[in-house]
Amino acid sequence: MNNKKITRRMLRLLSMKISITTVVVAVSTTVALFGGHIVIVSAQLEDRTTLFTVAGLLIVLSWGAAWIIPKLLSESLEEHSGILRALLIGNDDRNGEDNEDYDSQTFRHLAENVNEVFWVADQTGKKMQYASPAFEKIWGKSLEVLEEQDKNWIDTIHINDQENVSAVVAKSTNDSFDIEFRIIRADGVVRWIRNRGFPVRNDKGKLTSMVGIAEDITESKVVELAKTEFVSLASHQLRTPLSTLKWAIEVLSESTTNFSDTQKRLLDNAQAAMVRMGETINAMLTASRIQSQQISMQAKNVDVKKMLNKILQTYKIQSDKKSHTVKIECPDECFVYTDENMLTEIISNLLSNAIHYTQDKGAITLSAKENKETDTVTIGVSDNGIGIPKEDQSMLFSKLFRGKNAMLMDTNGTGLGLYVSKSLTDVIGGKISFKSEENKGTSFDIELPISER
Repeated sequence: MNNKKITRRMLRLLSMKISITTVVVAVSTTVALFGGHIVIVSAQLEDRTTLFTVAGLLIVLSWGAAWIIPKLLSESLEEHSGILRALLIGNDDRNGEDNEDYDSQTFRHLAENVNEVFWVADQTGKKMQYASPAFEKIWGKSLEVLEEQDKNWIDTIHINDQENVSAVVAKSTNDSFDIEFRIIRADGVVRWIRNRGFPVRNDKGKLTSMVGIAEDITESKVVELAKTEFVSLASHQLRTPLSTLKWAIEVLSESTTNFSDTQKRLLDNAQAAMVRMGETINAMLTASRIQSQQISMQAKNVDVKKMLNKILQTYKIQSDKKSHTVKIECPDECFVYTDENMLTEIISNLLSNAIHYTQDKGAITLSAKENKETDTVTIGVSDNGIGIPKEDQSMLFSKLFRGKNAMLMDTNGTGLGLYVSKSLTDVIGGKISFKSEENKGTSFDIELPISER
């Protein structure tokens, strides 16, 4: 693919698919050309967690020609929630070669004046065919390192991150990827990079290349890691007094013969609060480990029915307090090969949510079913509670997200439980799915491979 075709492909993708972070900040530059004018327009969109500044290129017809705004602009605005991005290519009087030259000049002007790296790679996503000048600024290395025949861009990544990045890129040739990793600059400084890539196909659907944008996120990453470390430290410090409290409550629970009804109720409340506090601390610690990529799987054969009974016993006081009917539907001989602690935390989070968001006298079911055809076990947690509003379902596994009806029913949630469950399910190689209807209930399913008995 020659340079002109590459720049045309990049321009097309930038106008239609890629969300650029901080591309142009409050810039409006008009360059007079013989064949037209280029106007760089900046716009910004405030999302739930991040402020995006996105640029589009508007090439205006000159010499009396009218402005042309195709249907693509309005479709893009609607599809991307108002992000301004559009690219209008020259006038009809230019021939194909002139248009390619014009596109090349336009792309170079954009690529050479932003802090992000625009890149084009081969079908594998590893061998660079083009990288914009920002590469030298961020990586602190010459673009020539990407031209060496025996290397790919993954070789420029921190050695501890190379395996993970390589695996993500390899899986993404049929889809886009979004990954964070470290690099070591030529001066020895470690920087954090966010890289987003997208597959490009020809008219026949054949993969021809990968294109994308890489940006330096070191400053925000340092702040994020500092917060994560603080949460982890605070959570660890809370675990010791919580263990003491748990032991004291268990001792009291074994000698309630002479307790009044009020004392028994207070003890039950204390035990329920202790479980809730333990959930919060565990969620914070796990989220911290996930965020810092300090989590690993220790797999073994797990007796699913035994595990479900143990989890249910932990939450018995909470479910009894709301007069829930809770049942387990699981074969006696049902095993999965996975990390038991992680799976226990996943199911515990789901059961805890079912209890909190199911009204008094509601029904909850813990289930497990084997599928001989796929050699998998599906572990389910279902309820007939308040359900999840349709408009909230796409955000369900996002960190700190809570549905509107959930916040009205229980103001004390952290918004970490489902994020942790989804993340841990990914770590243990499982699949998590759900079905829900508001005011009718929710069911979650975890699919895992059957273990060798």
